[in-house]
Amino acid sequence: MGWADTLVVEEFQVTFSTAYETTPTLGNDGNNDLVVFTVRPNGSSAGDIWYQRLVGGAPVGLPVQVTSADTDDELNDVWGDHIVFTAYDALGSTSGTIMLYEVSTGVLLPLGSATSMQEPRIHGHYVVWREGGTYSSQVMLYDLDWLGTALDPIVIAGPLPPTFQVQISSRFAVWIEYEGGQYDVVVRDLSDATTLAMTASSTTDESSPSTSEAWVVWSAQEHGAPSTDIFAMNVDTWETRTVAQNGAYNLNPSVYGDLIAWESTLNGNMDVFVYRLSTGETFQVTDDPADQYLNDIFAELVVYADNRNGAADIYLSTLEFVAPDPCADLGGDTDEDGVCDDADNCPFNLNPAQADTDSDGVGDICDEAPPQCPMVLDFDLDPADETLAAGTIASEQWAAAGVHLSCANNNPSHPDACLVFDSAHPTGGDVDLGTPNRAFGGPGIGAGGGLGMHGANADSLYNVLIVAEDKVDADGDGLIDDPDDEAAGGQFRMTFDDPVDISTVKIMDIDLQETGCALVVVTDAGGGTIVREIPVMGDNSVQELAIEVPAAIEMTIDFVASGAVAEVTYCPSGGNAVLAAAPAIRSNTADMSPSNNATAGGCAAVPAGWAVVSVLLLGLRRRRHH
Repeated sequence: MGWADTLVVEEFQVTFSTAYETTPTLGNDGNNDLVVFTVRPNGSSAGDIWYQRLVGGAPVGLPVQVTSADTDDELNDVWGDHIVFTAYDALGSTSGTIMLYEVSTGVLLPLGSATSMQEPRIHGHYVVWREGGTYSSQVMLYDLDWLGTALDPIVIAGPLPPTFQVQISSRFAVWIEYEGGQYDVVVRDLSDATTLAMTASSTTDESSPSTSEAWVVWSAQEHGAPSTDIFAMNVDTWETRTVAQNGAYNLNPSVYGDLIAWESTLNGNMDVFVYRLSTGETFQVTDDPADQYLNDIFAELVVYADNRNGAADIYLSTLEFVAPDPCADLGGDTDEDGVCDDADNCPFNLNPAQADTDSDGVGDICDEAPPQCPMVLDFDLDPADETLAAGTIASEQWAAAGVHLSCANNNPSHPDACLVFDSAHPTGGDVDLGTPNRAFGGPGIGAGGGLGMHGANADSLYNVLIVAEDKVDADGDGLIDDPDDEAAGGQFRMTFDDPVDISTVKIMDIDLQETGCALVVVTDAGGGTIVREIPVMGDNSVQELAIEVPAAIEMTIDFVASGAVAEVTYCPSGGNAVLAAAPAIRSNTADMSPSNNATAGGCAAVPAGWAVVSVLLLGLRRRRHH
């Protein structure tokens, strides 16, 4: 058996005066919901018609007075842009006029007059009312399309048998007829003018009919019984529902769409209840000790009169039906993805598809994320994606990512500091560190980076890393004032908290004046070394070296003169980096004459003091990631 929905009610007081407000009815004029009601300065004085606009069930703006004449105006109804009511000639009189009020224009028009009339009701372009004496009353119908014509209201029922309590909807007009000592429900199909009796029990009196779409509802009382029941019938299928049968007085049903409302003495005083046709569920709407009565339902709003403040006021409740939580007994649904926690393979992260690629019972979204590969260290941004300004001393900005930087200067009188250098705006006279080369429209100057060279400097590299020549910060802003690289060169040292697979290093400005060539030397835990050569490509040149070294824990780049590191790419060891097989210990013996250097030639040997890149290995062991 499924769990029932929960009704969430929010109640609003609509009227606040000391007058008596009664017979509330709900509608919508195309702009707002509105409630129409009758106001009497005291319980026995003549009435006037008012309406109040609503937003979300709450009153908005001031109430609008429709009538203020000497007539006794009451028994109102509303549909769309029109309000109808009875304007009795005087207080206590039965003679009067059925009036039509247009909300958008404020125009009042009479629809019909008689010596006895009451109960005007409107839906769409039809208005119905009762006309005549108590036991000779007839139901009148007027089509608003007849306005401005000579056509008069027509009689659709009565005067014999006499009629009572007329209502109307889009399909039907309904009323009570008294015949043979009992009261029965009669329905008229507005589309074809056919009329049929809905009830015919000789022992039961029916009253207060209401209709919406295919449904007709009414109150029924067995002769002599101290209670009344609510029934509903679908005219299309003849399905009959017992809506309320509980030994109490259940009165004044109103129906709209899926909802039936009524007031009941079930709890000792009059409270409003609703019934859902779609689910068969019943809900109590009001529980104030005062009486709530004369209800009217529209959409998911129900309005009623209430005497909790001494005089009758108008109150309204909004109705929200909340479906039961299917996960209430299954651990809840913490991530609100529609999968109960007891069955969710990742209960704290939204994953309605429950993807589990590796079939380990843990959703992909909760599996440890694979390492980001490749990781690029380019000195433009720190790990928090904050821009690094030129003149920033680089050291521990990437410590949270497990990377640490340090520099050693070959000039013992100059500082040991790594410095961020803006290659788009070179300072310190270091135009050989500008990017791109001026042949490509940039600030860089040097033959090695020119058009057609192996070290062609065609793209802006933005920030690069240099060994600082000085640490002057005259303005105290925390930035070196005039970033300039060390002419004597130095060493860049990068260490990693966890082993990484180094893919590439981008180097610039290894020029011809640097005798020999730079190398990459990789040393494993057993003391073996692996060599990578850095070709000499000339002033302002840029080159990307394929290092392809797994399981490194340290890399040192040794410049013998001017130079910069532009970028390092790597992956956590065991990630997705594509590495060449670990090379054997080797060295190149190709001719390293200046002419060959300028065309990316090899090195004759590895003399002491040449620029080198060395990488220390943590063996060749890989860290396993789960």
